Parts: sequence; structure tokens; C-alpha cells
Amino acid sequence: MNILYLGFFDSQIWRAEYPMAQGLKEAGNNLYFINYSEKREILTDWLLLRDEIDLVFLQYGVGFHPKFLDLFVDIPLIFFASEAALEDSIHILTTARKPDLVLAHSMETYNFCIANNLDVIRVNNGFNEQFYYKIESDYL
Repeated sequence: MNILYLGFFDSQIWRAEYPMAQGLKEAGNNLYFINYSEKREILTDWLLLRDEIDLVFLQYGVGFHPKFLDLFVDIPLIFFASEAALEDSIHILTTARKPDLVLAHSMETYNFCIANNLDVIRVNNGFNEQFYYKIESDYL
């Protein structure tokens, strides 16, 4: 599977993006990265890659403008709400183009998703490899 991974990649390997990316690669996926923290031209990158992408994986979401979610209407979108506070994810969870699946780190985000009929799986965003496991989903 070809996955477009939108995240905060700044060489700080303690960030959750790095072990998640490693796990996705080890599962046999091809990853294309966009570091949206660099304010790259997401539209331009998407237009170059869209014919190759099977799934969009957005992590973190802080600073990501939700208008870009409208680009991904015809492709599955997974959002890893990796922050502890719902307020860091609410702008992604309340847009017209909602994620097809939310991986929720916090119970607050998980409960919000349940209350709003969003498909959600509770995950532990720890930095210990024993906490990472293969998630069974229609999308992965």
C-alpha cells in the first residue's frame, strides 16, 4: 500500500511519527512524507502524488489547516490524534471531510469520537516498542 504520511518530521526521533513510520514500513507499506510543519505546498505535493496514493495518514494535526482535508475526498483518511488534549485535534474532527478512522491517544478524544459517530480506535502513544502493535482495520 502507498501511504501519504502528513506529519511533523523534524529529526526529533522521540516524536511519535518516527516509530509509527517504522512500523508502517515494516508492515510492507511504501511511505511518502510531507512535513507540514515546514509550510510546504501541500496542494502541489498532492497533485504530484495522488495517482500513486492508496491512503492518507495524518498525525498530530497541530498547525495543519483543515481546508487541506478537502483534497482527500476520494481516498481513505486516517488521523492519528497523538496529542493528550482534544483541543489539539478538534479542528480536524469537526470539518466537513472527517477522517475515516481516528487513532485516539487521549480518552477525551476517544470519547468525543464515540459521541460524534466517528470510527475510532484507542491507542497508546508511548515511546516504548512494546506498546506498538498491528491494528486491524479496513484501511491498514
